[in-house]
Amino acid sequence: MRVRPFVVMAVGFIAGGALAPTPAGAAVPVGSTLYVNNAAGSHCSDSGVGALAAPFCTVQAAVNVVGPGQTVEVQRGDYPGAVTVSRSGTSTQPITLRFHADGVAGVEGLNLSSGTALTIRGAQYVNVEDVWVWDTASSVPAVSVVDSSHVLFDGGQILSDDVGVLVSASSGSVTVQHADITGATGVEVDPGVSGAIISTNIISGYSVGGGVAVVGATGTAVVSNTIDDVCTSGIGVRAAATATILENNVVQNQNGGSCAATAESVTADAVAGTTQNYEEIFPVHGSAVEWAGATYPTVAAFQAATGLGPHDVGVAGQPEEGWDTDPGIDSADAQAPGELPTDVLGNPRVDNPHVSNSGTGVGYFDRGAWEFGDPFNTSIGATPLGALTASVGFENPGDGAWGATYTGTLDWGDGTQESITASRLNPQISVKEHTYTKPGTYTLSFSLSDGYVTRSSATSVTLDGSDYVAYGPTRLMDTRTGLGVGKIAKIGPAGDIALKVAGAGTAGNTIPSTAKAVVLNLTATNPTQASYFSAYPGGTPRPLVSNLDFPAGTTTAGAVIVPMGTDGTVHFYNHSGSTDLIVDVSGYFVQTPADGYTPLTPHRLLDTRDGAGGNAGPVGAGATRALQITGAGDGSLPDAGIDAVVLNLTTTDVTESTFVTAYPEGSPRPLTSNIDVDPRQTRANAVTVPVGADGKIDLYNNSGSVDLIADVVGYYSTSGASAYVPLTPGRILDTRPDATLPPYGTTSSWPTPPPPSSSTPTAWVLNATVTDTTATGYLTAYPDGVARPTASTLDWTAGATVSNLVVAESDGGAIDLYNGSSGGTDLLLDEFGYFANN
Repeated sequence: MRVRPFVVMAVGFIAGGALAPTPAGAAVPVGSTLYVNNAAGSHCSDSGVGALAAPFCTVQAAVNVVGPGQTVEVQRGDYPGAVTVSRSGTSTQPITLRFHADGVAGVEGLNLSSGTALTIRGAQYVNVEDVWVWDTASSVPAVSVVDSSHVLFDGGQILSDDVGVLVSASSGSVTVQHADITGATGVEVDPGVSGAIISTNIISGYSVGGGVAVVGATGTAVVSNTIDDVCTSGIGVRAAATATILENNVVQNQNGGSCAATAESVTADAVAGTTQNYEEIFPVHGSAVEWAGATYPTVAAFQAATGLGPHDVGVAGQPEEGWDTDPGIDSADAQAPGELPTDVLGNPRVDNPHVSNSGTGVGYFDRGAWEFGDPFNTSIGATPLGALTASVGFENPGDGAWGATYTGTLDWGDGTQESITASRLNPQISVKEHTYTKPGTYTLSFSLSDGYVTRSSATSVTLDGSDYVAYGPTRLMDTRTGLGVGKIAKIGPAGDIALKVAGAGTAGNTIPSTAKAVVLNLTATNPTQASYFSAYPGGTPRPLVSNLDFPAGTTTAGAVIVPMGTDGTVHFYNHSGSTDLIVDVSGYFVQTPADGYTPLTPHRLLDTRDGAGGNAGPVGAGATRALQITGAGDGSLPDAGIDAVVLNLTTTDVTESTFVTAYPEGSPRPLTSNIDVDPRQTRANAVTVPVGADGKIDLYNNSGSVDLIADVVGYYSTSGASAYVPLTPGRILDTRPDATLPPYGTTSSWPTPPPPSSSTPTAWVLNATVTDTTATGYLTAYPDGVARPTASTLDWTAGATVSNLVVAESDGGAIDLYNGSSGGTDLLLDEFGYFANN
């Protein structure tokens, strides 16, 4: 069974009083439109003239002064006071009340718990559009038309505990159309009324009420309504309500038990001049028709006994409106008085190609309030899959589509399109995947036709991947000076400090709040105990990982790539003792096209001990050594286009405590550091540094002399194909207590797989820590299945605990880790994210 369209009503009521109507001679404000808006900040006043910038606060204030040809625009809001309209328009200049509401009960429209919400009294030529009424008064109608003529209600929703709409006294030419009405009685037309039209409405009566009650009125047309859930007659005509026209209505008398009733009833004193034809009746509970005192259980019985309603149809059981087998399709009397060219939603009449036209006029109007068009429809939903891939799922176009085949186009939003085909026999379009060349947010559009209608749908997807933006290097935090934290204070044991990264940096060029991750260099100085720092995004639980391990009394630096929290912060946790912390930034990742990453098998670019890279001899105090990046690495680095390079930088043969700063050639040296080292130490750190316009970087040594070793592991460029996907930090390897990495031994680690993705990781972002070291040595990380390169990831002396960031090339498989030491060592490996491309 096809579910018919419906309107959901949420119900809430607020009591309020009414303003007394202004006498007919009151002044009419200048302007064709009067505005009503009681929202906060609207600057409303009932003593004004209803201008847009200074509207009325109440509807009553506007209708008190409205004149012919003017429109009262009632903006969204809750209007609890009763409203009475007693002013008139003319045939060429009617008064219009237009309501703007989304139908949230107690928040939108006219809300009343006592009295009638809207009354039209003694007025002519008044149009009411899209009114929403919520009225819980049990003894009065929600809307009342008294002694008025040429009144039109078009659209809206009315919910009442009594009569929804009551037309009474000597009213004439009152029309109610395109509305959704629920009440004990939906619509009642009383004695003295003539020429009323009730057309193309959804009407529900409940309790002991009915759908439409015509009581003593004459010449009423009840046409093309859908009436259901009634306890008395869906349509009741009585008390000499002669010359009533009943046509094209769909009456569903579905309530059972004590509510069983006749779908349509016309008493003997009302049959004179009354016509009934083209009705569609579903007498689920009770009889079909009562006519002049006789009750007929079915439409067929009524037709056979009276000869009336020759085009009426009766359907047993629950209604199946809209199916091709529904006898109400394309069978209405298009020439019936009050018949409209549109249905209750304003949709035009359409011709179902699978149903023979049996109505009058054009022959294809449907009976009831709904015009059932081609049910063919579809929609799409997109889901990111990994770094640069998205998946699109399509809603089944549906079984009753008029066409047998479906064709269309899917636009992925990056200039790529593909054709889509399906059929009524196999309507489900399978899920499709697409890989983009760059991260970002893409708008996907989908258009599909069954040969009769074309349905379009659109959605957007933000890929998981992020591109890199080189920045600085710039100092963001220094607890020694209070920079970034607002006070001068070390971070104590189990201390956790938040750094607001979003918005920080150089004035006029700050780090955006849309950054997904940041590349930082952490420096711990003046520590009172051996400890470690964990860096993690704000708003998340602290992970059981470490980023920087350091002994007491030294200055130690280490790089991190850490996600930025949704609050724009990164947190730093200190495990033991107290220490100062310095944080420098050298870039960030955003989900928009920027620089992609190209991973490389580690390759040595510089070793001042043997002159590798054309730079022989240690770097002296206050000296700078330039390093060529573009075109270097035996052809592994391109000749141009590198915006930033990722190196593992090692200091050795150190004669004094010093620090080394890496920065782009041609730029002023920043007040930052990448490695801090003491005499006779060998120390390594991962460095991501922007490359100068000449393709070089500078390496500055502050004090004494030092040998420098630089191994390249990758670079960022606009042509880089790999995007970064941050993961929740987590530990993936810990050899303690009984799996110590042996001397000159190699172990393999399989990083935790990322979420389901058609993108294969090209590099993993890890943090490696060695501890329980028994001899001086170094660690090399490289892809499984390739020859171990001449490069190092971190260096240590016996007994030290040392950590470093690792950006390890991968083909999606394992990472090999080599212990270049004559002694065993324990190894800890923490995962922070991965790079992947198409």
